Amino acid sequence: SERPFPSTRDGRLVTHWLVRRMPIQCTAEDLRPPRLPPRPACDDESSSEEDAGSWDAELNEYSSGGWEEAARPPTPDESTFAAPPPPAAAGPRTHAVQARLATAECTVEDLGARGEIATGICFLDHMIDQLQSHGQLGVALRCRVGDGPWARPNEPLGAAADEAVHIVGACGEALGRALRRVALRARTRPPDVDIVRFFCPLDEAYAECCLCLFPPVRASVGADVALEPYGTHAAGPRGREFVGTFRTRHTPVFWRAVARGMGASVALARWRGDNAHHVLESAFKAFARCFRKGLDRLGAAAPAAPPGAPRTGARRRVTKETSIDVEVDLDAAYAAADDAAGAEAAWDGAAKTPAQLEATIRALPRVATGVDGLDRLLDAFAAAAAVKVKVHCRGDRHIDDHHSAEDVAISLGQCLHEAVGDKAGLRRMAFATRRAGACEVRAVLDLSNRPHVTSDLRFDEEFLGDAAPGPGEVGRALTSEMTAHALESLALEARCTLHLACVADDGLPGHTANLALAAFGAFGAALGEAVEVDPRRRGGVASSKGTLSA
Repeated sequence: SERPFPSTRDGRLVTHWLVRRMPIQCTAEDLRPPRLPPRPACDDESSSEEDAGSWDAELNEYSSGGWEEAARPPTPDESTFAAPPPPAAAGPRTHAVQARLATAECTVEDLGARGEIATGICFLDHMIDQLQSHGQLGVALRCRVGDGPWARPNEPLGAAADEAVHIVGACGEALGRALRRVALRARTRPPDVDIVRFFCPLDEAYAECCLCLFPPVRASVGADVALEPYGTHAAGPRGREFVGTFRTRHTPVFWRAVARGMGASVALARWRGDNAHHVLESAFKAFARCFRKGLDRLGAAAPAAPPGAPRTGARRRVTKETSIDVEVDLDAAYAAADDAAGAEAAWDGAAKTPAQLEATIRALPRVATGVDGLDRLLDAFAAAAAVKVKVHCRGDRHIDDHHSAEDVAISLGQCLHEAVGDKAGLRRMAFATRRAGACEVRAVLDLSNRPHVTSDLRFDEEFLGDAAPGPGEVGRALTSEMTAHALESLALEARCTLHLACVADDGLPGHTANLALAAFGAFGAALGEAVEVDPRRRGGVASSKGTLSA
């Protein structure tokens, strides 16, 4: 299919490799264009223009800097796509780049051992390290200024501004060249012009990366970076000037250099984020995940592996308000209902809830809370996740839907947290988009063990779907406020970071029913992908900290 991406921010094309060049063959999800948040207005237009001029001058200074290594990777052409490359020599190759004021050397090995990263800018070291944790790459990179000593890990060089821009640029291009070699070695067939996309959350922030490893034309090689403002706790329109010793205005310099070294097209966009560190880290993680996804499409994909131990969770609780029985099995298939367990199951010596006793004599739906709207939403969640979810509840619906919806969501979230365990070997991060009627919702999920929920969904009707309960039906109709509360409770008790973003909503009467279905479906689909086991991680946790429990 052919679908050009529209112009977005400041007249630039975020995905500029598609500018009316040629038809693109890829999935519908990948063809959906990024929609960037509007750039905040500047209070002082004169200072904004002055800052922009110096910004552009700094970019141009690096881009036109004196290069002493002529071995730049060629821009992709038809000969590049003609056949898979011959087997490369064993071991990774060191790629050296010398700018006018700095020299960088980089080696990248797919699924390789962690290497030392020493750019002389410690925050940049931490950001590049995300390629090791989230891209499953072994990265070794070092830099020096002039003829001085090579930087050492965790020791800043204390470079001046004119030196720093060349450090950032040289490191970016050296890294890009090393990544290009990894992509060429992973290719098992002539590549399609393929765009990969990933959304990465980090607490209140999340960023998007779009990547084309082999763009169709020379002019489309480059990077478009729309991450500013870097935090909201600074006076300027672009947010913070520094994060550690890293100058935030050098972010486009780095990514432009990476794209040039890779011969690729890169687009990075901030969707949410008030913390500069989080905004930048989510962008680097999104790129790392995007690059791994691109390698998988080139032929390096590894199938999901069966888990080593059962991944289950269960909660049974009886209070004066509710009687709840919840079970989760991440490795069992979804089903809408279970067959009767048989009368003999009632006499196994274990205490039984009313729902468990009823299940021994007749088939029961796996989700039966007594609140009709909640049943539909949780069933959609389980179906999208493709896992076994059993939720039975008898609550005080003669009062209202509050206790049933809240306690069910809390218990289900706790079961999910128990089932994922220490998250070793899991993909951990995922995103999904689901549509119901005229409503479409994107869920961006991280099994981070750092509970956080941000949503812009508009549940503005008293009852879900604007369907008020009839006589004798108090408590069976789900209220909109409890829909939002159930979503939040489910995510927080599962100890995950969840961003819900409204992609489409007609706002017509009754729209909240479709909005809720799309939200629970997207949440479930993202969860189903995040809990998959990636055998390449060999039981390791996808985190630069090495753990998600601290």
